[in-house]
Amino acid sequence: MTDSGVGSNRDERTAAQVYLDDANIAWRGKRWCHLYADSLAALVAFGDRIGLKRSWLQNPDGSTGLPHYDVTGQMFDKAVAEGAILVTGGDGTYRRLRRALSAGEYPMEVAA
Repeated sequence: MTDSGVGSNRDERTAAQVYLDDANIAWRGKRWCHLYADSLAALVAFGDRIGLKRSWLQNPDGSTGLPHYDVTGQMFDKAVAEGAILVTGGDGTYRRLRRALSAGEYPMEVAA
């Protein structure tokens, strides 16, 4: 977290990055993308900070895929303003994190 507490995409306890992809999936009349992170704790903390409900977390136990939030519009803008790193589908970030999850190396601990 920066001194002001605004605009940092790192969780100081885990030094984890938060990412926002360019999926641009059409669903229910909107365009959606994915917000994910280097750890579940960092993802949930970032989601809390930008106003995402924990009940919106997709794959929270990692059993069917990488934990993430689906975001659109205003939440996309908020995530960018708070420091989420924009990535493209082809840059390998998502695949790297999926491999870590599959290997049991993705941190799944979250504070209550």
